[in-house]
Amino acid sequence: MDGILNNSKQMLEKAADEKLSSDRLILISYLAAISQFPKNLFDSLKLLSEANNIETAAERDKNYGYLSKCFRTDFEGSMISGALQVAVDDVNADPELLPNHKLIYTFNNTCGDEQQSTRFFMQHWAQGAKVFIGPEMNCRTEATMAAAQNLPILSYKCKDEMMSDKSKYPTFARTVPTETEITAALIALFKHFEWRKFSIIYERNVANEELFRSIKSTIEKQNMGLEVSDTHYVIINVSTVPHPFSEIERSNIKQIISDTYVSTRIYLTFGNVRLFRRILLEMGAQGLMESGDYALIYLDPDYNWLNTYHAMNNHFFRGILWKFLIFLTT
Repeated sequence: MDGILNNSKQMLEKAADEKLSSDRLILISYLAAISQFPKNLFDSLKLLSEANNIETAAERDKNYGYLSKCFRTDFEGSMISGALQVAVDDVNADPELLPNHKLIYTFNNTCGDEQQSTRFFMQHWAQGAKVFIGPEMNCRTEATMAAAQNLPILSYKCKDEMMSDKSKYPTFARTVPTETEITAALIALFKHFEWRKFSIIYERNVANEELFRSIKSTIEKQNMGLEVSDTHYVIINVSTVPHPFSEIERSNIKQIISDTYVSTRIYLTFGNVRLFRRILLEMGAQGLMESGDYALIYLDPDYNWLNTYHAMNNHFFRGILWKFLIFLTT
């Protein structure tokens, strides 16, 4: 991340030194979420190790959240940043692409925080940014502001289906599928196995809330197309866990499964793969995976074959898939 900041500063300083006129300079605002450890890492680790001695759960959660506030495996800014630098260099090296113009960019790490993202967006706009790339974890507010100024904004991760409304977000574009495509795959799965009732467990954060609303909206639309005599889709229960979720922390997963397994056979979770693993382990611990009467569905809207963390989970997923295929054929 230091390299990104240095490149950004160097480009701005060089532009100032060369006294480039404003009609030749195109400033790009780049907002990404990049994992980083706190400067006082060892103090934070010591605090975390002593968390079990703290009396209240609220204080424990605060300490866990402090350490992981800007360190998450779903941040993709570190991968996208290299592509941005290459793209800027390539455009500037070809005089036929943008004659008499030069691209530079300014960067800030949002750490996935919506308020920080909005503040940085406004700062970059005040500096004269004409193009916006990002932010990573949320985009609705920034897209609204970009539309108000008739400036383009490009997202490489925002899946919010509301952003497809060109009457509200005419300058917004993205390089990822919308949530509606993800929920369409879910409905296809339900139709194939003739499943209609299910419960949802997810981690409370902006992206997951948006996906949950999309799932709920899709279910309602599906039910509107059914006859009164048809079996309708029903979300039996919705449970959430605090953000950020960690497998080493105490959680309410055990209580959620205990309270819902009598009325639920199909569980749906999404977003955090750690939460998926924890639910699966808890279902196994309560004996729900032995009879074949229960199933756990996991939606991963951010799966990336080039992501190291996702690659490490491939063996785990293959094992689950193999057992699932055996279950289907027996």
